[in-house]
Amino acid sequence: MEAVLQDLRYAVRALIKARGVTTVALVALALGIGANTAIFSVVNAVLLQPLPYRDSDRLVMVWQSFASQGALHAPFSEPDFKDLKQRSHSFEQVAAMFLDKEDYNLTGQGDPERLAGIAVSANLFTLIGVQPALGRGFLDGEDQPGHDSVVIVGNGLWQRKFGGDPNLIGRSIDIDSQPRTVVGIMPSGFQCPMAIKLGRFAMAGDREIWVPLLMNRPSRESHPLAVMARLRAGATVAEADTEAQAIAGQLEQEYPATNAGIGASVSGLRELVVGPARPALLMFAGAIGFVLLIACVNIANLLLARATARSREMAVRIALGARRGRLARLVIIESLLLGLIGGGLATIVAPWMIELVRRLPSSGVPRLSEAAVDARVLAFTAVVSLVGSVVFGLAPALFAAGTSPGESLKQSGRIQSGAASGRLRAGLVVSELALALVLLAGAGLLIRSFATLVAVNPGFNSKNLLTAGIRLPSLGYSKDEQICAFTDQLLQRVRQLPGVTSAATINSLPIAGFQGTTTFYVEGRARPGSVSETPMANERVISPDYFSTMGIPLAEGRAFDERDRADTGKVVIVSEALARHFFPGEDPVGQRIEIVDEHPVPCLIVGLAGDVHHGGLAAEPEPEMYMPYRQDTWRVLSLVVRAAGDPERLAAAVREQVWAIDKDQPVFKVESMDAVLAESVAAARFSLVLLLAFAVAALLLAATGVYGVMSYSVSQRTAEIGIRIALGASPSEILRLVMRRGALLGLAGVFLGVAGAVALTRLLSGLLFGVSATDPIAFGMASILLLGVAAVACYTPARRAARVDPTISMRCE
Repeated sequence: MEAVLQDLRYAVRALIKARGVTTVALVALALGIGANTAIFSVVNAVLLQPLPYRDSDRLVMVWQSFASQGALHAPFSEPDFKDLKQRSHSFEQVAAMFLDKEDYNLTGQGDPERLAGIAVSANLFTLIGVQPALGRGFLDGEDQPGHDSVVIVGNGLWQRKFGGDPNLIGRSIDIDSQPRTVVGIMPSGFQCPMAIKLGRFAMAGDREIWVPLLMNRPSRESHPLAVMARLRAGATVAEADTEAQAIAGQLEQEYPATNAGIGASVSGLRELVVGPARPALLMFAGAIGFVLLIACVNIANLLLARATARSREMAVRIALGARRGRLARLVIIESLLLGLIGGGLATIVAPWMIELVRRLPSSGVPRLSEAAVDARVLAFTAVVSLVGSVVFGLAPALFAAGTSPGESLKQSGRIQSGAASGRLRAGLVVSELALALVLLAGAGLLIRSFATLVAVNPGFNSKNLLTAGIRLPSLGYSKDEQICAFTDQLLQRVRQLPGVTSAATINSLPIAGFQGTTTFYVEGRARPGSVSETPMANERVISPDYFSTMGIPLAEGRAFDERDRADTGKVVIVSEALARHFFPGEDPVGQRIEIVDEHPVPCLIVGLAGDVHHGGLAAEPEPEMYMPYRQDTWRVLSLVVRAAGDPERLAAAVREQVWAIDKDQPVFKVESMDAVLAESVAAARFSLVLLLAFAVAALLLAATGVYGVMSYSVSQRTAEIGIRIALGASPSEILRLVMRRGALLGLAGVFLGVAGAVALTRLLSGLLFGVSATDPIAFGMASILLLGVAAVACYTPARRAARVDPTISMRCE
């Protein structure tokens, strides 16, 4: 023990004496381990920690499925939900959330404000095991008509709009122009439901209010309910899934007209929430691990150079009787000290890096706000610090233990020992270059993927286009005539604003809108035997000038106009995708369809519109059906305004026109269509920026390693270079000699790196769009960039070698 303490004191003195090497190593370790700690804290919060609900592993979502239409995760109808609740034995509790209305208007508290909210079963909060921080949850019976005038508000809304006043409990606030009594305030950070996206199905998070769900929708053809359940103790997801499928089979036999072809499935809630983020997070963890490994290799090179310089000291120690194991232990202790101090500094750096990741716009990573440096993260940091110490301390320790006292004490021993360490350092740099190339290739693939994504034609012209969201409350807008009157006044007012060239409305904004659907029959064809086999299309309700305002081409037929009123024949315009799916080889214009409702509504197809990517740029255009707003009124409106210049300058004026019609009407998401498009690709941009940052860091570290090795090589070969020059070698020949060695290192790194990248970049397949995981352009550009940077790093040592004075170099030798 005394010997270890003595070695420890010596290691501290040695590190203090070599301040330059120590400082560089600690900075590299603090940044490298700190970045790894930050990313692990995100992985820990998202993938490793349970959801913030009681026994969250027992929480599941139950789905209906329409396999014939490719909808494997669909909401329930209300009667099917009730049947599931009564017949299932795998669930301890079952609750529902209403998805057909997710926006509410708050008035009477200053400017009107749109709130994200949801109607839920009275037992939802009991099911998830989270109760309000103040007040109470919903009571049995408060989801019955006449007893539902209550509301629970989120902590953020309570703080922002009501100043955190605890007396809000029991007060009445106006939601959708109707008074509701506040009975509870949820804890800070509470979310339910959490955001889920599965193919066509998407459920938003970040709700601010919760109201009771009224069960008053007897139709089995309407599917508005997301179903959450808690498994009974001992029940598994697989058992519940089997039972749900059996119940779906029973309903299919009992109600063939509505339930034929409709299946069911059960999915764990945690996997649904965090599963989509897993590939990206694991990619980030692997990438930053590569960066740390490169940093450790660089530190190993520094320590190896220092060990080489101390070879005579080690030789003297061995000659005086020191054991080789003791010398190796001495170097390892120095490395451990560096690693532990670097790890300590990393715990200071990590919170700053976590905050930096949080501030990156629209990461799409769930639960990112929960990332923090906790006990598990500290344990991870300690392990990484110790492992890193071994990684960068092993080579210097082996070199120190292998020192030959006889050779090292000779005058020429410096050259021999330097040659041995030089080969080892060159090997380490090749590994650095290979690791850097893997990251560069990955970043190149994401760049190519992102460029392909943003180059997709969305189907409309987003330039100079302003959008604004409006949701009219049922009170005051319960009749179609009232909704049409509001829309008419709004369009008339907005069109008269200076700088406006045209304006229109739609119920669901492209790219960012919800995906409302409708089913239909084609006149003259045999009707499907069940709802699941009935043709389905996204339902878009528009004003007459919508296509011209958006710049959506009409391939055939006409746009809507003033002839298309409530008292005239129903008309529709279909998209090219709908025509391809349901009218292959036919002209749809002039044909008739029937919209499925309580009573089928016959409609004449009057136009064929170009495809629009409503579901996002990466999604294929889906069948769309456009209807005139006077014939199919919706209280949900998205206003689109074509401006002569910067559209965002019209934002305040547009709000004023809405409030001039209805002072209590909130206007939300007032932004340019370019901003909407940018937001739709924000998650892809986040992945690209983060991986690109890691790749650049790896490239700079690798370049530093190349520079260090070449500088070391030049210093070791100074005498040889002097002799070559004395014998007539020109500076250009010396320059080529050194650059050739650097090129060999670079080519070796590229060869190994390409092999590694081919194997590892396949893990990126799920994050790519329109690009192969082995895209030759991305690999080629990464290789060229790496070789170029390596050449630049070699150039300065090569120039120094070319300027060696042979008389001085040989005299010094």
